[in-house]
Amino acid sequence: MISAIVMFVFLTMILVLSFVPIQLSGFKNIVHVDKFYHFFAFFCLTFPLSFVQPRLTIWVLLGVIVFGGLIELTQHLFGRQSTWTDFAADVIGALVGSLIAGQLGIWLLRRREHDSE
Repeated sequence: MISAIVMFVFLTMILVLSFVPIQLSGFKNIVHVDKFYHFFAFFCLTFPLSFVQPRLTIWVLLGVIVFGGLIELTQHLFGRQSTWTDFAADVIGALVGSLIAGQLGIWLLRRREHDSE
């Protein structure tokens, strides 16, 4: 239950930040720093639910990828620029987050089952 709430909070934050016009004025010298933000946001989005429910990892991943794609497709309606590199960073972050969390969740489940024997 807590993982779903955490995921919903991240989902809401990503949604709001994706449509609010933002200037990264202090980061002009750092090339593509926004790609790290995309990676990190989607990593954090997939991690909680994939960790707690590792059997749902593929569905969490697919849902988050669709979510990221829909954001990129609709950002132009809010004065934001859509890019394939942003979407790629979203996908890679979601993939890494869900894979790490899913594997940790499976390991934890097996450990609990082993300890209870």
